[in-house]
Amino acid sequence: GNAKLFALTAYLLKDEYTCVMIDVPVWTKTPTSPLEQTAEALCRLADSLGHSRFDLYAAGYGCHVALTILKRSPDRISHLMLQGPVLREPTLKRERLMYKIGRWLTRPMSSLPGWPKVQQQNHQGYFPPFDPTRYHFLLDSLGATPVRQVAWRLLAATECDWCDLIPEIRQPVMVIRTEGEGESLAKLSEEFAADLPGCQTEWMPLAGHYPYLTHPNRLVKVIKKYLNPEGTA
Repeated sequence: GNAKLFALTAYLLKDEYTCVMIDVPVWTKTPTSPLEQTAEALCRLADSLGHSRFDLYAAGYGCHVALTILKRSPDRISHLMLQGPVLREPTLKRERLMYKIGRWLTRPMSSLPGWPKVQQQNHQGYFPPFDPTRYHFLLDSLGATPVRQVAWRLLAATECDWCDLIPEIRQPVMVIRTEGEGESLAKLSEEFAADLPGCQTEWMPLAGHYPYLTHPNRLVKVIKKYLNPEGTA
């Protein structure tokens, strides 16, 4: 997928906040330090826009990028909002092998056997039935992503271990949990939040993996309440 998946949420926030949607870099060859390079690029972008500090919302792989920024430049982030963060990615050897094979596949994700059916089972039910275009927009975005790009991100995520960073975090952190995230991710996100003192957790029922696309109005309420609790009281 790409940053356009966040467009509805950004649009609803634009009158009160400066919103910048960040795309994960598209690599043409195997990246040596994808998380570090992405974090550095994001900080350079913030500098170019005149933002020495910023609030950051991240989901999925983006959580690892956000935590990389927090580790290398802790003073840059004012508030951190993480959807589905984990301390470590529990990856089996056979899964790592599949990721390594995937690095060589330039074909799109939509070409993988059974891919559309898996997306339908995991995600379609959380989209509002009155607007089927949103679900098809998600399919188009995810499906067009080259397999190798996804494999590189997954491999980078398997190298992460944030256990030592947790005690050093001083910024306010909110963990966003969603119905449909899956049993494994639910346990890992609970573990992350439990290990982080003062962490706030918000639960979004019927939201699925992509609340910024399925229910952007509800997500915006969660974000505004967190960033400005007095203004939304």
